[in-house]
Amino acid sequence: MANRLTLEQAQAIIKQRIQYVERGETWVKDMLDEDLQPYQTKIFHSVAKNTRTAVKSCHDSGKSYTASRLAGQYLSTHPNSIVLTTAPTFRQVENIIWREVRGMYNKAIQPLGGEEPLKTRWEYNPNWYAIGVSSKDPNAIQGFHSKSGDILIIVDEGAGVSESTFEGIEALLTSGHAKLLVIGNPTSLSGKFYRMFKDPSVSKITISCFDTGNFVANNIKTIEDLRNFDETTMILPFPYLLNPSWAKHKLFDWGEDTPMFQSRVLGQFPEQDENTLIPLNWLDAASTDERKELISKGRVAYGHDIARYGNDTSPIAKRYGNWVDSITVYKQEDTTQTTGRAVDRLRDEVGNYFIDITGGLGSGPYDRLIELNWPTVYGLNMSAKAIDHETYVNLRAEIAWNVRDLFKRGDIYIPDDDDLKSELSNIRYKLHSDGRRQIESKEEIKKRLNGRSPDRADALFMAFANPSQGEKGANRQRLGTHSIWNN
Repeated sequence: MANRLTLEQAQAIIKQRIQYVERGETWVKDMLDEDLQPYQTKIFHSVAKNTRTAVKSCHDSGKSYTASRLAGQYLSTHPNSIVLTTAPTFRQVENIIWREVRGMYNKAIQPLGGEEPLKTRWEYNPNWYAIGVSSKDPNAIQGFHSKSGDILIIVDEGAGVSESTFEGIEALLTSGHAKLLVIGNPTSLSGKFYRMFKDPSVSKITISCFDTGNFVANNIKTIEDLRNFDETTMILPFPYLLNPSWAKHKLFDWGEDTPMFQSRVLGQFPEQDENTLIPLNWLDAASTDERKELISKGRVAYGHDIARYGNDTSPIAKRYGNWVDSITVYKQEDTTQTTGRAVDRLRDEVGNYFIDITGGLGSGPYDRLIELNWPTVYGLNMSAKAIDHETYVNLRAEIAWNVRDLFKRGDIYIPDDDDLKSELSNIRYKLHSDGRRQIESKEEIKKRLNGRSPDRADALFMAFANPSQGEKGANRQRLGTHSIWNN
């Protein structure tokens, strides 16, 4: 006769299963021999007790690690359940959470059950599985029904997921045992992810840099602690979590009041308002690998924001149509070297080359390039009258707003450059008394950037000018009338 469990053994198994469901950190320790951070344990407990949990987090807090462990814990402790994961792009689904899931399965010290996970599917049986889907197609979210009623939806980088996708997710939450975890960097003051933090029915968690393991180990509890932190004494017991040295550098480089620092370091929604020219979530969406492949290349063009000595830089932005190739930064060069940079670029690949001549500093290099007979060089007097002068106060506002529209439509790719994003997300616009649009001055922007000029952003804007907005030749006569430049 087969051995039967004693009552005590059966009770012990039931007790252990209940403990694994309610205390996910115990499952993680027993199955993986890993210890969760306190805030990660808090996420497990919240999902166990609440239908909806929203987590806004700083950079490098272990978000994807937490999501993968939660997926494993839920799947193994809820028979005939479904775990559904999604993110703004399928590449993020496959390469972030599901890479963690596959690694977790292979390193487990106890068998986790089911078949070995594929790229985005882990199956116990046809009715009991975890799957990763793209949020790009809202229809891909629909149609999942768990026979047990147990379903967990995990949304990574929630600020980048569309409203229509969240509508599909809400349809899945009608099951009595359904759970939702939305996690990500807080980059936008609109959308479902932002609204979840205003919803009293949602369990809300914030992970600041000060909550992460390396900050705790170094007793860094406030902005002042970080500002005065002696990096020579730093210890890094958790090398995969946020590095205090990096955060201190960004405090001085970006500035405490910038959207990038607030989101990436403090884990807070940025204090940007409706007058922010280009919100941070638009910038993040524009720098993904998917966007890079989506935007086709066009003709080459350059924008050159010229400085000389001091703290300001002289970046050159290069684009191919709406596909931005690079922002190359030079510092403390005289006008001869600056002119040489332009000539070198034009010899390598001829295209429309826009130089800022607003304050006179770019006039020398511009005149020299005209003297050298480069026919595609144009001077931009950014304080001059806009071509559409009934809508914009000056040329700077007109060019910047046209670029803003590209970001809004999703019709531009930029490199994943945090310094560029910090400048672009920090620019605000104003409305003139007559209703015309105006971009705030560089001096106003520099105050929030700890004195750093938004030179990368300005070079990018200039690269998207068109010849009719420029001036040509030594007499500085504006060319023609406004027409949309065919990229």
